[in-house]
Amino acid sequence: MTKLAEKGRGTISGSFRRHLPQIKETITLLKHHGVSVRSPTPSEVTGYRNDFVRFRHDTGTPVQSENRHLQAIANSHFLYIVNPDRKIGASATMEIGYALALGIPVYTSQPPEEYILRRLTTSAATPSKLLRALHKHKPSSPQLQSLQSQVAIMARNKRFDTETLKDKTLLLTEELVKLQERCAP
Repeated sequence: MTKLAEKGRGTISGSFRRHLPQIKETITLLKHHGVSVRSPTPSEVTGYRNDFVRFRHDTGTPVQSENRHLQAIANSHFLYIVNPDRKIGASATMEIGYALALGIPVYTSQPPEEYILRRLTTSAATPSKLLRALHKHKPSSPQLQSLQSQVAIMARNKRFDTETLKDKTLLLTEELVKLQERCAP
């Protein structure tokens, strides 16, 4: 097994509707290499609720399931987006913003179509390449830490420091969408 003690917890995201077989395959491979996959724990699909895939073990509303998935991201060393068609939906975009706000690196199976998301994530192509990328990942650079400190000061000055992390992530996602619209051809 691959040694991933310091980066051994991950969360997998992507369209469960379009890419469930690839997501399950990714989870199996990562677990085989000693990665603890925090979420999802896909089982038999029992149906759909508000465009949300429901598994046999799911309890509660889709929002409660998403909140559990976000909590899993918060307890992970990385987020891996399975996007073989290069598309990233609204939920996965929010999850990317959430992970980035927490300083958690985000990897994708294919470079995202959206320019901003391509710049904010690292394409790993396959779970095997993801494992290699995790071994090479370096902690935040001093420049990034400085930028994070400046953002924290600005947030305090504008009284955004009282917002919950979830609210900040939603605001960040909103800004990313606006920026993407401005950059679109």
